[in-house]
Amino acid sequence: MMVQEDNDEYIDRFFNSIKFVLKYFEQNVGEYPYQQITMVDCPRSSASGGMEYPTLFTVGANLFSPENTHYPEKLVFHEFIHQYFYGILANNETAEAWLDEGFTSYFASKVTEEYFGEKGYLTFKAFSYLPVYGTNSKGYKENPTSYSLGFFEYPEEGRALKRYYADKITGAIADTSYKLPSVLSYVINAYSKPELMLHSLERIMGENNFHELIKEYYSLYKFKHPKSEDFISLVKNHTSENLDWFFDNVFYSSKLFDDRIRYLRKVSENEYEFFAERLGDGYFKNDIYCYTESDTIKLVWSEKEKYKIFRVKTKDEIVAVEIDPLRKNLFDVNYSNNSFTVEEKIWGTASISIKWYFWIQNALMVLGSIG
Repeated sequence: MMVQEDNDEYIDRFFNSIKFVLKYFEQNVGEYPYQQITMVDCPRSSASGGMEYPTLFTVGANLFSPENTHYPEKLVFHEFIHQYFYGILANNETAEAWLDEGFTSYFASKVTEEYFGEKGYLTFKAFSYLPVYGTNSKGYKENPTSYSLGFFEYPEEGRALKRYYADKITGAIADTSYKLPSVLSYVINAYSKPELMLHSLERIMGENNFHELIKEYYSLYKFKHPKSEDFISLVKNHTSENLDWFFDNVFYSSKLFDDRIRYLRKVSENEYEFFAERLGDGYFKNDIYCYTESDTIKLVWSEKEKYKIFRVKTKDEIVAVEIDPLRKNLFDVNYSNNSFTVEEKIWGTASISIKWYFWIQNALMVLGSIG
């Protein structure tokens, strides 16, 4: 490791994260074929951090990087993982960037969550570098200038969702990477969408089956030049379900997904009715759970119609209905309409709103004290 003198406090964090990700990959993907790996910690003023080369990668560290932000560990994970996806599995980066950046982003999220044993927290940054999470860390004239809105667990794939929401439909993962019209569309279709696609695919296939697929992919194509079709063909060999619908909607096109439960009502003594609809043009084979006071009734909506009225007979009272309860479709742009409950639940929203108004009130107090 080559670490900046002013980053001595990160030496253990750098070393432990490299050691962990190397062990993780040798256990879950395949053997690392080299005798060494070199990490270079670049200055914050440099544009050289976050690059990968065979047996060497570069990183950087913010001036303040509390462990709860999962940084710089996740950057270390990401750049090391490129030794596998780009270096050993040597795809054409200019044409099919998703095969290295997408897989790397997916595994960086997986490794990060396993390494820390917890999800990260929502943060914002003051002055573009200072992460603020859960503490009153700065003040002016004894007035607080920073508060968190709360400690909200933040799944690592949520960071990919944030970028995906910025432009959901410009370009598809399958598009030739260098022909994408903007930097944003490149980032989304090379990094964000592929990461979400792989997380979704894992949830559809099952974690163990998916990871066996990855091991076989690595074994078959290490030190070769795999293409998208090679991976997709391998997926089809690892599942009995025809997943053409998945790749047609998620990989080859830029469909918009927004599945909703419009209503739930009781229509007779032992019968309930609910209305499910697809507001976007994308199709996803969805599980639907009907929650009763004593059990869960599980349905599957596999038909491709835009909407469907379901009728369920049960002696138990159905208190809620939810579409895609296991969040297999990470491309759904609005999870808030995925469920319908008989009784309104406002306390979650209220708790966030109260904290938000508290933060705004303190910000106004600070601005008022400056004069």
